Amino acid sequence: MDKKAKALALGVILSGAFLTGCGVPQAVMDHLATLDSQVAAAQSTADEALRMAKAADHIAFQANEKANTADELARMAISCCDANSHRLNTMMHDMQKK
Repeated sequence: MDKKAKALALGVILSGAFLTGCGVPQAVMDHLATLDSQVAAAQSTADEALRMAKAADHIAFQANEKANTADELARMAISCCDANSHRLNTMMHDMQKK
């Protein structure tokens, strides 16, 4: 329950109590205080979860960038090996002609 809803609920309870001429029972006030603390704890937990999710997203982004770099380096290494293999094959072929 957000703050607006809690304030509205408290307002309805207090208005009803005022109009009927009776006070708000302490049990109701205690329950509202308990609900308020539970909502605050839930909000704190949600805020922490959001912070952790953002951190995880950032780490995943960095890992993806590193993976892309590693993939590019691997492709360059393969290309270099292919070029060296082609040169060696050409040299061997030329040596066999003689």
